[in-house]
Amino acid sequence: MLDEFDIVVISDGLFDEILKDYSAHKAFTALEGDRFIIDGLMFLRVQGGNGRGALDQVSLNQLKGDEGHRLACLDDDYSNLRDCINRGVRAIWLNREGCFAPEDVPAHDADILSIEDFLKDNKLFRKPSLRQCYTWWDEWDLPENIQRHVKTVAWGAYVLAVMMRNRGIQVDPILTHRGGLLHDIDKIKTLDKDGQHGQMGAEFLLREGYPAAAEIVREHIMHRIMHPGAEDLPWEVKLVYFVDKLVEGDQIVSFDRRLAALKERYPGYRKAMTRAESHIWALSEDIISILSIRDHEKLISTLHKLQYN
Repeated sequence: MLDEFDIVVISDGLFDEILKDYSAHKAFTALEGDRFIIDGLMFLRVQGGNGRGALDQVSLNQLKGDEGHRLACLDDDYSNLRDCINRGVRAIWLNREGCFAPEDVPAHDADILSIEDFLKDNKLFRKPSLRQCYTWWDEWDLPENIQRHVKTVAWGAYVLAVMMRNRGIQVDPILTHRGGLLHDIDKIKTLDKDGQHGQMGAEFLLREGYPAAAEIVREHIMHRIMHPGAEDLPWEVKLVYFVDKLVEGDQIVSFDRRLAALKERYPGYRKAMTRAESHIWALSEDIISILSIRDHEKLISTLHKLQYN
């Protein structure tokens, strides 16, 4: 089961498409009232929608899952998911073309390329929601300048994750984005606690039940790339780590420019930064090779074009 969620399909056409495509599935069960189950996952058709396919309050009140289950909305039209997101309902975007979210901040909770992928992935919601990330910012007293920084890191890492997924790399763009939003959550709390930055935030997320996000937060510290096995970390971790090394303040810059600024700001860590430098350039080479981008400078200019267009 997908974390005990029932899936409300907003568009009639998409509901009918899934029903047609999977009615012969060995784990398909038809139910009364425009419902069916595939491999233990219940799909429901919206009742009483407002004509656009989006949900009104009556629909949300009517479509309650079985006891112990929660509600999530699925659609291939991103605009139809906005009502769900605004009401705090988990939203799944069937993003068949592998597009970027049509908003500056991807607000949906799961991004899938196909229903088949959806049925295979039972970890889609094991990541914080956008609303939860913002709540934690307040709880951890994250100042505005750090909020701007992490938003830029999250956006850049998300964009690279979408691009890499479209090249066949296994990576979750939304987990990447949420990890980016949270990577500096303990920045203020650890200013006078040497060696605790990243660790304190990771321990918090582990207690909250988000181990994948915790790993992103723990591993974003510059020296972590030199640890044994760092090259085998998930791409969600590596992309947040990498883009964090490109964002000076809230501006995307080349790694050498960002590194120079960090060495100036933290002179006590210059040796460690110098040791990590070659590893970070190697990670840059891996990314541009996967994306068939000419070089590091072209990667930066590509991000700038996407950011400002």
